[in-house]
Amino acid sequence: MLPAARRRAPGAIALWCCLVAAVHTVAEPMYVDDDVVFFVVHSPAAIRYVFRGTQAKDFGGVFTRKFQNIHLIPAEPADGCQAFENSDVMAGQVALVKRGVCSFVEKAAHAQSAGAAVVMIYDNNEENYGDWVDMVKEGYDWEVTIPSLYLAGRDGANIVRAITLDNAASAVISLPLNESGIAVHDFTPWTAW
Repeated sequence: MLPAARRRAPGAIALWCCLVAAVHTVAEPMYVDDDVVFFVVHSPAAIRYVFRGTQAKDFGGVFTRKFQNIHLIPAEPADGCQAFENSDVMAGQVALVKRGVCSFVEKAAHAQSAGAAVVMIYDNNEENYGDWVDMVKEGYDWEVTIPSLYLAGRDGANIVRAITLDNAASAVISLPLNESGIAVHDFTPWTAW
């Protein structure tokens, strides 16, 4: 028999095994190749909802890991059609870019060049909350390897507005989310699901 100092209660062993399994599970890479990707905004509080985006069709990478509490930073300039003026804060974060002026793939390439881990391009029609656009390369030669998502205009505009009203430089988000664990009341109230 082990000395008292070395004996462990069965409950403690079970708890230790669960913690080791949980740490191991978190470290496992994930692979998201679905068209729709869900993410949650943690702050600003005014938009603490679950959003959805659609992945680019023929450019960009897939999610091979989960990003927890990563910053969603509006690009400067907002249209992302040239090198980002705020690239110094973009490294490893998510770039939020407004649609228009240049191609989707060019915007994504500028985000990637700025060091973004992911790019989200939102529609320039702020009233759009249900029309989805397929982001395609359109024959351009830009090479993009980071995940590239399209957001409805109302979603993107509301995120930018909330960041501005909160006097913040970014929103804090986590993505991608497992769709099966999302409650209906967690989604944005303005989006038609």
